[in-house]
Amino acid sequence: MTALAQDINFWNGLRTTVRLLDPIIKALRELEADNVFVSGVYKWFRWLRFHSAYGVTTLEQERASSAPNNSGEGGIELLSNTVERVIATAYTENPSHSTMPEEERLVAGTDYQNVIAPPLSELQAFFRGKIKKRWDYVHTNAMGIAFMLDPAMDLDDFVGLDDETVDEQIRKMAKDCRLLTPTLGIPKLTAEILNFKSKKRSGGEALRETYSESSPLDYWNAKSNKEFPLLKKIAAIVFSIPTSSAASERAWIFDHIHSKRRNRLSVEKVEMLAYIYINHGSISHDAIDLARHQSCPKSVDSE
Repeated sequence: MTALAQDINFWNGLRTTVRLLDPIIKALRELEADNVFVSGVYKWFRWLRFHSAYGVTTLEQERASSAPNNSGEGGIELLSNTVERVIATAYTENPSHSTMPEEERLVAGTDYQNVIAPPLSELQAFFRGKIKKRWDYVHTNAMGIAFMLDPAMDLDDFVGLDDETVDEQIRKMAKDCRLLTPTLGIPKLTAEILNFKSKKRSGGEALRETYSESSPLDYWNAKSNKEFPLLKKIAAIVFSIPTSSAASERAWIFDHIHSKRRNRLSVEKVEMLAYIYINHGSISHDAIDLARHQSCPKSVDSE
């Protein structure tokens, strides 16, 4: 254990792993908040995908780094082998240790071998692969449409061809949701899309800063039906999609922790109950079960 604590490679590797996990933890914390919308999913996954901690900051760098890896090691194998290096032993004073089962060797104890951490580039590639795989899973039409319709989002942050394909995705969604009418058809919807995107680009950073603290759903609810009648209906659909079930799960679990009776238990009431328990015990000739008295006072009083 002393050798492990003094192994600088172990602590450097641990520090590197924590540094690579920090952006993911931050993104999860933001996406599990109660005030985030689907457009935020695109924003935070893009932020993760091109985070400097993972060695690439542009789409071109990502494509260049995605060359085939012939090492045959990746994913969970890389982390598993890293763990094995941490707990591996180079030799043992007792030759019989080599014939022991793994569980017995761990109990018997062996000399510690300094950790040989994998190169940083391998760890970065592993994390990039996991993030890219998750990006492909959540990269839906609704996410791109919401990103375009959010006034606080920058259209230049679209990845790849998303800025070009989002127009057709909106038209397809309008057809699938049967929002089109003889007077409000594809030409009218296309004009609304181009008009809104032009206003976003011309507004620039000042416009995005103005709506940075605003809800995109409130923004579209406040819009007149005359300016963007079709886009307003689409926005009402995509911005009603929850990004995470964490909020409802917290509410469900919280009900098991704090009951209505416990919520009414203020500091003053706790002090009052403490005096009652103590006084009851002092005047009672028999021993009192305080736990029983607290959980079910009527059972004690009835005796």
